[in-house]
Amino acid sequence: MHLSLVTLVLALASAAAPALAAPEAALEAPALARRDQGFQKRVRRSVPLTDSPSLEERALDERDLGERASIPNSKRTSSNTYSALVALGASYTDNAHWREPQYAGSLREYWPYEQWGGRYANGKVAVEYLAEAGLKQSSSGVKLLGYAYGGSVIQNQLSGTGSSWPAAKDQAASFLSDLAGGKVSTGSSRTLVYANSGINPVMQIWNNAVAQGLSSNAVAKAKSAITANTQAYAAALRSISSSSAVKTKTKGVDWLVVGIPPLEIVPTTAYQVPSGYSSARRAQALALMKTLSTQFNDELRTFASALSSENKNGKAFFYDLSSLWYSMNSNPKSYGISAGTSATCYNSSSGKVCSDPASHLYFDTLHPVTSVHKLMAEKMAHLVSRG
Repeated sequence: MHLSLVTLVLALASAAAPALAAPEAALEAPALARRDQGFQKRVRRSVPLTDSPSLEERALDERDLGERASIPNSKRTSSNTYSALVALGASYTDNAHWREPQYAGSLREYWPYEQWGGRYANGKVAVEYLAEAGLKQSSSGVKLLGYAYGGSVIQNQLSGTGSSWPAAKDQAASFLSDLAGGKVSTGSSRTLVYANSGINPVMQIWNNAVAQGLSSNAVAKAKSAITANTQAYAAALRSISSSSAVKTKTKGVDWLVVGIPPLEIVPTTAYQVPSGYSSARRAQALALMKTLSTQFNDELRTFASALSSENKNGKAFFYDLSSLWYSMNSNPKSYGISAGTSATCYNSSSGKVCSDPASHLYFDTLHPVTSVHKLMAEKMAHLVSRG
């Protein structure tokens, strides 16, 4: 279904709110959850999924959402046609694409995530909706080139951050290698590079500051670490814009740089505040998370504006995901989120999955349900289409 450029469609569902899920054992790491008998870790290609069930839909006025999806005025021209979408990022972007066996652990191939190919949601993620119907497509459609890995960071071993999976820097290098070597092609129209990384390094930086007692020195180090990460992110993305392979083997590149949610209101953050903290100390920890999330997004927005100016033959869009998150949290029922914004669809303590995921914001304590991913895609498609 092609998405309207005027209205934004959102699923409403009837009700029953399950119990609040227990905290995940480790951020985006495969938890010690119950697994099926005879479970064997395996590597998958992206698993085709059907769209969310047909539900009552409600159009929302863009002006009421408080979003600040932005693009410099000088770049506001008619929208382009795309034949490829290159997806870089972590679990919000990982579409369960094929990966080498040593990276199989970046998929959640255990209950209940294995039902959706190891995705960190109960269905498709935003880039899949965007590639399938959100973008103005070439005659052959939009090819989704997935390089994101759930649990990844921006640059491994940078400022106390890291994971076992290819970071955003590595993902960008892999795309360029594949493009130069002829392993991938981007088709006859333009390519959109979609970049959504940052949740994991920001979480790790914050946890490091909490572990150091939230001292003034720890807070200063955390803020410096955020800047180090946004600078590394910018360098990784600029490596694509300056690549000779991109210049010779694509029909031009545009950028969609996506911010992170306000992590101070994401359920998993509250679970990670030390239980012995007083209410005042707890508030201090959450305030720091807000500061770090805001700093990351502000620096990323500044980079996207610079990238747009640097690329005279392309556009760089910044999508402010935090504004959408704040809007959903302040007025969830207008988005069909009748279960509230703290209840999760999947309860990791009981192993139960709710029967009405579209009435939730979160599938687990960090990751949104697929209907929210679809909403994200609609918002981003609207931004790109008016570019």
